[in-house]
Amino acid sequence: MKLLLSQKNDNTIAELSIMYEKPKGWFARLIFFFVADWYCNWCLKNMLGDTKKLLTNNNNNNNSKITFMKLASSKFGLAVGIALSISFLLCNIILSIGGKDFSLDIANTIFHNVDFKPLMVESSFNFWKLICGMLILFLEGFFLGYVTGIIYNALNKKQATK
Repeated sequence: MKLLLSQKNDNTIAELSIMYEKPKGWFARLIFFFVADWYCNWCLKNMLGDTKKLLTNNNNNNNSKITFMKLASSKFGLAVGIALSISFLLCNIILSIGGKDFSLDIANTIFHNVDFKPLMVESSFNFWKLICGMLILFLEGFFLGYVTGIIYNALNKKQATK
């Protein structure tokens, strides 16, 4: 990351840039191709915007105080819900491709060699169970993210008033 500050008349000009290496794997390269430029621009825009807000507030108040960003609870809840739904979908795809033995090995590894063999049920892939699982995890994620946002904002409001 590079931050360059220069003065022009009575203003300060900020240039912010990010350098990164391209990923090596084919899947990572595919993701990189579609989202890397957008993500870099989004990061840079938000970093400069947040810095400008912070500096503008501090200059207007003539005192330096800590400024906390308010978290949009509904947006954070939506992001957590979507992330959990997508991870559930990807998990189902991987386990469907890998088969019963692969799934059992993964579950045993994740849970430190707990034996899940007695719990394995012979069943074929069911699209509606997939959709229901994604919906349930989305709702749980939305609730958790929303409540987390509310708690975060409440704690920071108290901290900022001290």
